[in-house]
Amino acid sequence: MSHVVIVGAGLAGVNTVTALRASGFTGTVTLIGDETGFPYDRPPLSKQFLTDSAFDGAGLFTEQQRGAGDFVYLDGSKVQAVGAAERTITLETGHTLTYDYLVLATGAAARPLNVPGGEHALLLRTADDAQRIRDALATAPLSADSVTRVVVVGGGFIGLEVAASARTVGCQVTVLEAGPQLLTRGVPPVVSRYLRDAHERHGVDIRVGISLEGIDRLQDGSFSVRVRGDRPFIADVVIAGVGAVPNVGLAEAAGIAVGNGIIVDCEFRTSEPNVFAIGDCASFDHARFGRIRLEAWRSAVDHAIAVSRVICGL
Repeated sequence: MSHVVIVGAGLAGVNTVTALRASGFTGTVTLIGDETGFPYDRPPLSKQFLTDSAFDGAGLFTEQQRGAGDFVYLDGSKVQAVGAAERTITLETGHTLTYDYLVLATGAAARPLNVPGGEHALLLRTADDAQRIRDALATAPLSADSVTRVVVVGGGFIGLEVAASARTVGCQVTVLEAGPQLLTRGVPPVVSRYLRDAHERHGVDIRVGISLEGIDRLQDGSFSVRVRGDRPFIADVVIAGVGAVPNVGLAEAAGIAVGNGIIVDCEFRTSEPNVFAIGDCASFDHARFGRIRLEAWRSAVDHAIAVSRVICGL
């Protein structure tokens, strides 16, 4: 009986479980996640999770589904190595699994700020990250006017969603964007202008064309966010949303080809025929744009369906 191992319990990994069964796969499916607890949907982390203290996340499956026997779920399990030639997975505990097909759905990590003091900026990718931000926004402010001052570095989707959430809970919010407009890579100027107007109407201070020089922690615990050619911005909380870096470490260590992600063909096969990669970590050829990665929930779902059909020979 064939065994499919899926590394990564995000949207792409969880949907691969469902898609395999829908495609008629009758073998064993093992889903491995490095976070403890049930897999969860990430989009609410920058929205409902930050604005509603009672919101505890959106699970991607339930205890009942976990106990139904369709798959084995290993949570809190970090993969140490992939043995592509031997078709093995070794966990940090030393436990080894063998597979017939391996699906890498390892996702991406939030890109840190590469400036002096960049470690002071909170990042958002996981539920733990979101909890740290929620706690920080709820902490008593240091400013004399009793308003929590938040500086968001990055005017992309994550940065703007966090900015809107912080403003919703009553913070004073400034967004610093390096490009000439918000969402430079994602939308045309007319949409960017519309979104900027909407944020400014709700009290968010938007600054574009900003070159960040560094972040200093002040004696009172606040931060000085230094920018080129202007005064520093003082903040109680600094949050960075400056993109993501694909998690390719396992693949690279296993000798699998990488390049802005794990390189795959039109069937999501890597340079190892029995190893696939999908979702945020997968780099594939696009007829118009060349080799790209797509960090979107729709891609995670579509990739899961496509790779499941390939594994099932459909």
